[in-house]
Parts: sequence; structure tokens; C-alpha cells
Amino acid sequence: MKLEGTNRTMLATTPPLPTAQNDQASACKSQLQVIPQLQAGLAACRNTDEVQRASALLSTIDDVPDFFASQTSQFNDLLLTGDSFFGTSASASAIQDVKQRNQELKQTAAASQAAIAKYTTIIERAERDFVDEKDAAPETIRDKVVHVLDDYTLLVLTISYVFFILVGLLYYMASNNYTVTSLIIGIVGASAISLFLTILALILL
Repeated sequence: MKLEGTNRTMLATTPPLPTAQNDQASACKSQLQVIPQLQAGLAACRNTDEVQRASALLSTIDDVPDFFASQTSQFNDLLLTGDSFFGTSASASAIQDVKQRNQELKQTAAASQAAIAKYTTIIERAERDFVDEKDAAPETIRDKVVHVLDDYTLLVLTISYVFFILVGLLYYMASNNYTVTSLIIGIVGASAISLFLTILALILL
């Protein structure tokens, strides 16, 4: 009940008029010992963190005018620069240089887009060829025996080698008057050479 009476008293109290408030403030300021006591009380109630925050806030407030002054000067410089290029005081040569540079950039962009389209077409064509080759390839690739020469090259080399062996054998037999001994020695030599070349081919291929 007591709290309700207090709340009703506070709600019923009307704020002082501006004139009365000003008179009350002047009377308070005339008492010189009140303000130092108030400052001392506030200083005694603040901890170190609050003092540091207050100092940081005051330093920030002090930097605000300088910040706005620097931003204003930069904005004015930008306005002057823009006016020198596009304003009434802009020179004809500067405007012409800007237009020429803009035209060059447009041409470079168009050339770059054309090159990108060209290379994209090449990449897509190569990708389609790769997909076709992949589809045509067998599902599994032999990993034990790989035939490097699967075309007619191997056949041509074999025929050439047989012809070379026959010519060499006939030349050796002709040099020894076509005797049976020269025939046997020629066959053994041709077999040894063929075995050596076969082993060498298996190692290299």
C-alpha cells in the first residue's frame, strides 16, 4: 500500500516549469562548493574501466571535427577533379582523351569477348571429340600386354627383316662358294641376330 501511494504521488507530481527549472539551476550553480563535491563523488564512484572508456570517448569526440574536415576536403578535391574533366571548366583535350580511352577499352572488351567465344568453341569441340573417343574405346583396357604397333607397320617391318636376313645369308654363302657349312653358319648367325633383336624389342616396347 505504501508503494502504491508513492507511485501515485510521483505520477501526480508535475514537472517544473522551464522558468522555475532555470532559476533552480542558477541557484545551484551559485553554490560553488556543490559542483566540485559532485565531481569528486562521480570520480570516486568510477572504476578504472569506466575512466578509460570515458577518456577514449572524449578523445574520439575530439577527433570527430578533424575527421569531418578531412572528409570534406577530400570530397571537395574529388568535385574539383570531376569538374576539371567533365565540368564547364574542362579542357577539350582532356575530354577527347577520356573518350578515346573509353573507345579503346570498348574495343579491347569486344576483342576479349570474341577470343573467349572462339576458345570456348574449340574447347567444346575437343570435349566432344574426347567423349566420342571415350565411347568408342573398350570398357576395359589390357594392362598386361600392350601392342604398341597394331597396324601394318609391324607387318612391313617383319617382311623387310626377313628380306634382309635372306640377302645377308645369300651374300655369306656366295662369299664361301655356296657350301653346306656356310649355309649352316649363316642360319645360326641369322637366328642369333633375330633372337637378339626380338629380346631388344620386348625390352623397349
